[in-house]
Amino acid sequence: MTTLHQSWIRLLLFTFLGGILLDSSAASEPTQITSAVQLFVDDYVVDTTDGVRRQVNQWKKYPGNPVLRPSKPWEVGGTYLNMYGSVIYDEDEKIFKCWYWTMNAEESPVPTKNIKVMCYATSADGIHWEKPSVGIFEFLGSKDNNIVMASKFEDKNSVPTLFTFGAIKTPWDPDPARLYKACFYERPPGAKYMGPDDGAWSAVSPDGIHWTKSKAPVMPEVGDTVGFFYDSLHQRYVCFSKRYVDGGRARFQCESDDFTNWTKSRLILKSDSQDDQPCDFYNNTGFVWGEMLLGWLQVFYKHDDPYKHRLVLELIYSRDGLNWNRMPSREPVLEVGPDGSWDRTNQSAATGTPIVVGDQMYMYYGGDVRYHGPRKGVDLGVTRGQVGLGTLRRDGFVSMDATPGGGVLTTKPLELTSSPAGDGSVELHVNVISDNGHCQVELLDAAGEPIAGYTKKESDDIVQDTVDTVVTWNGNGDIAELVRQPVRLRFHMKNARLYSFRIAAP
Repeated sequence: MTTLHQSWIRLLLFTFLGGILLDSSAASEPTQITSAVQLFVDDYVVDTTDGVRRQVNQWKKYPGNPVLRPSKPWEVGGTYLNMYGSVIYDEDEKIFKCWYWTMNAEESPVPTKNIKVMCYATSADGIHWEKPSVGIFEFLGSKDNNIVMASKFEDKNSVPTLFTFGAIKTPWDPDPARLYKACFYERPPGAKYMGPDDGAWSAVSPDGIHWTKSKAPVMPEVGDTVGFFYDSLHQRYVCFSKRYVDGGRARFQCESDDFTNWTKSRLILKSDSQDDQPCDFYNNTGFVWGEMLLGWLQVFYKHDDPYKHRLVLELIYSRDGLNWNRMPSREPVLEVGPDGSWDRTNQSAATGTPIVVGDQMYMYYGGDVRYHGPRKGVDLGVTRGQVGLGTLRRDGFVSMDATPGGGVLTTKPLELTSSPAGDGSVELHVNVISDNGHCQVELLDAAGEPIAGYTKKESDDIVQDTVDTVVTWNGNGDIAELVRQPVRLRFHMKNARLYSFRIAAP
C-alpha cells in the first residue's frame, strides 16, 4: 500500500471518528477547481501565508505611447479621440479591432454640426493602427471616413448623446446578424438625462461595422458611462452604468441570458469613508480570467488641488458575477502621467478582455490633458485626447511576494472537478519570478501531511523568470495519481513573486 493510500485511509478514519486529530481547515470540504489558471487576487484557494504579501501590480506604459492618435477632421479637427470604447483581437481574422470615441463639437476648428461618433480602427500588431474608410456616415459632404455610429447634440450645452461603446464578438450566436454585440450610452433627442428614455442601449452587427440599435434602452435611467462584457462562467451578458448615490457617481449592473431581456439594474459599487474624498466611480469594465471575473474601475478624485484631481484605474473582482469587490489596498493600477504628459489628467480603460501577446497582456486606455469638469476655455488645435497601450505580465494582475528571508504559502485542499484531457498525464504549472531567488513546491494531503515523492526535499528548485513552467520532483512532473483527490500545494519561496498556477494535461 502506498504512502498516499495510507494517508487517505487515515484521513477517512479520523473524519469518521469525529475529526479528533484534524483541525477545522483539514476537515472542511475541498475547494473545487478546474484546469483553468488560478489567480491570487483573493483567498479563494489560499489557506495560510507566512512571510508572503499580496501585491497588486501596475500596468507598464508602452514607451511608444500614444499608439492611436487623432488625425482626421471629424476627430475635433485632428485633436481629440478617447478610449471610451473597446478593443478585441479577432482570432478568425488575426487582427486587432478597436472602436473608439470622438466628436466634432462647436469648439472644433472644423465648421460642421455637433456630433458624437464611434469610429473603427484595425491593427496587425496592436501598436500600429489604421483607420479604414467604411462609407456609412457623411461628414462634410463625404462618406470617406471610419465612422460606424453617430449621434447629434440637441444643442451645444447638452450632455454628449453617444458615449462609451463596448463591443464584443460572439461566434456562439447562430444568427450571423448578431455576430457582434455592443452596449453603449445614447440620449435620444428631448429625453431627460437619466430619465426613463435615457440610458444604456444595445446593438448588433454582422461585421462590427454596420450596427442596428435596440428600440429601447436595455438599462434605462442611467448615465453616460457604460461597460459591457459576456460572462462565460455564468453564461450571461453584463451591462454596467452609473447613477448618482448620496451625491456621487456609483456603478450599477444588469444581466441578460439572451441579449434581449435584461434584469433590473442594481447597485454594485460606490465609494466610502476609506476613499480619499471627494471621490466617486466614473466607469468600470469586466472580463473573465481563469475561474473568476476581473475588471477595471475608473475612480474619479474631484479635488480642487490640480495634482489630486484625476481619474485613475483600480482592479476589481468577482466570483459570482453579481457581487464585485475592490482590492483592500485600493491602489491604482494605472496612474495619470507626470506634468507635460499626454495622459496627465484622465485614464479610461477600454472595454474588453486583456489580449495575450507572447508573455504579456495588452490593455488599452484613453488619456487626456484636460481636467474633467468645468473648463476655462479650449485650446483649439492642441492635441488633447489619445489612446495608449498598457502591459502586464501574463496572469500578472496580482502576485504573492516573498522577501529574501523567505515565505510560505499553503493552499486549501483542492480538488479538480474533471480530469484534464490528454494521455492521462497531469502537471502542475506555475507562473513565477524566482531567477534571483528560489521557489519549491510540495504536495500535501488534505490533512496537511507531505505526500511521499512530492515533498519539499524532493522538489526541484525553480530558479527562473517564467510565465509557465512545470513543477517537478526529482525530475518527475506527473501528478496524475493525485487528480480528483483533495491535495494542498505548499509554495516555499525566497525573494520570489508567484502569480498563478494551474493543474492541467501537458
